[in-house]
Amino acid sequence: MKNISVFASSLALLTIANTVNAVTLTFDEEVSMVHGRVITNQYSGITISAENFNTSHSNDYAVLYNTTPGKKSNGGPADKKNDRDKDLTGGTSGKSWSQGNLASSNPLMGNALIIQENRTINGRNQAKNCNTGVCKFVDDEEKKPAGNLIFDFDYGISEFGLDVIDFNSGTINDYLASFYDSTGTQLGSIGFDEFIARDNADYGNNSINRISPINFLADLGITDTVSRIVLKMGGSGAIDNLVFNSVKVPEPGTWALLSFGAAWLFRRRFVVKR
Repeated sequence: MKNISVFASSLALLTIANTVNAVTLTFDEEVSMVHGRVITNQYSGITISAENFNTSHSNDYAVLYNTTPGKKSNGGPADKKNDRDKDLTGGTSGKSWSQGNLASSNPLMGNALIIQENRTINGRNQAKNCNTGVCKFVDDEEKKPAGNLIFDFDYGISEFGLDVIDFNSGTINDYLASFYDSTGTQLGSIGFDEFIARDNADYGNNSINRISPINFLADLGITDTVSRIVLKMGGSGAIDNLVFNSVKVPEPGTWALLSFGAAWLFRRRFVVKR
């Protein structure tokens, strides 16, 4: 019995190296996460950025859109001075989602993440004030394709899922999730058209769909560690409720301490036995 417990203690030390934590990003975690907030490094260990394919301006912002219907002036959310894309809103009795595998439950989603529109309309730069941290004219990029939402992790990811809003059915073949290691090498990818059969996704204007977690090893055969996710947006749309399992691997110095601890336990086992 003593030998078994010593072995278990040693194994426990070594398996700390693969601690798995389930994480969900709702984009509603802090009061500062208001309509138009530019998202970058608000989450510990995760850097979020955007690449806008519309090159009218050199502004690339990942921004929050409050999907609750309405705006401040008509009784809507206090943080919404404008509501420029009603296809991104739903979840109330007066404004429900039009279609999708979550539409029947008509969830109130709160904030979702978009690629901020990057063009000039009637002489107005749509990215105005974004450089201050909160965009003034909040709207998602409608260029087809729109661009990339990029997630860089300080640790490894073993699976990934999310909710998607207002994905364009006509360009759904251009919506793509790609996965990379820490060196920038692409390890695999999956198109959002595949979730039509897998998750009964039903895309279109004002749609809302849940993409169940993709296990990189089981679903895509990826054996290396994923630490970057790039979501190519084939057109307009938003994402929310990102779920993933993080695998935190100790630094080399921690590895050495763990190995020493395991070795000491085994040595002690044999010394006691003699």
